[in-house]
Amino acid sequence: MVGPRAGVAVDVYATEEELLRAWGERVRKIDPDVLMGYEIQRSSWGYVVDRAAFAYRMYYAVWWGWPPRPGLTAGTADACVC
Repeated sequence: MVGPRAGVAVDVYATEEELLRAWGERVRKIDPDVLMGYEIQRSSWGYVVDRAAFAYRMYYAVWWGWPPRPGLTAGTADACVC
């Protein structure tokens, strides 16, 4: 679907789960070296990563190949590096 500006694509999802899954897959596909933003570790990216893990058991840290935090098990919500 094209947004109100020419060249702007808008993806629409029926549920939060679909949105979070698509976003995680898009980041994995693009495979950026850096995710940038303001207050990204807890307020924005960190919140999204934690929300996906808590609500839907989507572990972006594992999907994206991030190393687990020291002392935590990879593949669990607690292993998120955010």
